[in-house]
Amino acid sequence: MPANQHIGSLDGLRTLAVACVVLTHYAGGDSVFRRMGIDWAVTGVHIFFALSGFLITKLLVEKYFVAQSFWRGITAFWIARVFRILPLAYIALSVVALCSVSPLPREFYLYNLTFTSNIFTAKTGDWLPHTGHFWSLAVEMQFYVLYPVLVWLFRPRLLLSLSVLIAALFILQHFPIAPATYVAPMFLLPARADAFLWGALVFAISNLRSFAGIVRSGMIVAAVCYYGQTLGAHFLGWPVLLPEMSIGNIVFASLVGLALLPGTLTQRILSNKVLVHFGTISYGIYVWHPIMWLMRSWINDVAHGILYIDHVPIVLVLVAMTIGFSEISWLLFEKRVNGFGQKLAKRALATDERLTPSYAEVKVKF
Repeated sequence: MPANQHIGSLDGLRTLAVACVVLTHYAGGDSVFRRMGIDWAVTGVHIFFALSGFLITKLLVEKYFVAQSFWRGITAFWIARVFRILPLAYIALSVVALCSVSPLPREFYLYNLTFTSNIFTAKTGDWLPHTGHFWSLAVEMQFYVLYPVLVWLFRPRLLLSLSVLIAALFILQHFPIAPATYVAPMFLLPARADAFLWGALVFAISNLRSFAGIVRSGMIVAAVCYYGQTLGAHFLGWPVLLPEMSIGNIVFASLVGLALLPGTLTQRILSNKVLVHFGTISYGIYVWHPIMWLMRSWINDVAHGILYIDHVPIVLVLVAMTIGFSEISWLLFEKRVNGFGQKLAKRALATDERLTPSYAEVKVKF
């Protein structure tokens, strides 16, 4: 796997992930998405987490921490992430604040602006108005803050370190991971971190000759255990014996691995130009999609009910609005801001990418 190369099939996987989230959130309570017993929104979010674990580890090892000081590398990494995540999130929050009919509580600004809304939800078991989905962005940002330090410290033994961390989290998740005041601790980073780490583990084994066999075997075994148990519990009342998301994260990380295998059917499907394009704007789709409920009401108020279309299902209207907003925000804003952030990160890194050694040349020990 060449260093610093864009992998189009992972964009296609992003499209599938965001589709799971959007269609679940837009679907009615009696839809097939709700009746199957599988939380497809959580599935989509955890695919994103596994993707982040893989890609962030790849970037840190191959780009930010290659022949660089720790502070120079981590500063460049944080600059790139901040310019990728914060600007669009803050614009979306501004749109919500401007279009909201009722005044927003102080907590809306306090927790969303600091990317700690997952802590609010964990404490209260409730969602902030119109931005409940920001909990996953909060988890991502908290991961970005902490994880680079671990990679820097443990990179000489990356595979072993990740395996130990995953095992430790597996044990931790079966004991209280938060004070009793947290009514929904599953929204905290420790409860979700193994999804990132499984994705990181895929990167750590990606240069092994047995990589293809490992991810295929992991996918088959974990998928049978995860979906078999989930569907059996939902339709047949079987007891849940295995920790669901711990097993599910193996499925999602294995899917990331399958997307990397050249020439396979999975890789060819995910490299489809349409899927790659929507994967490119998937962050905007994720950020905007719940806000479209609010925007639809606001537009109808201003334009005298222009979007009250009786013969068109509301889900199609919302999907069209989401894609439209995402395309516009990508072309007019995100693409430019992201490019500017990359330039600042490169300047902070102070290196010529042509002189950056490949991952194989670094000889990281496993």
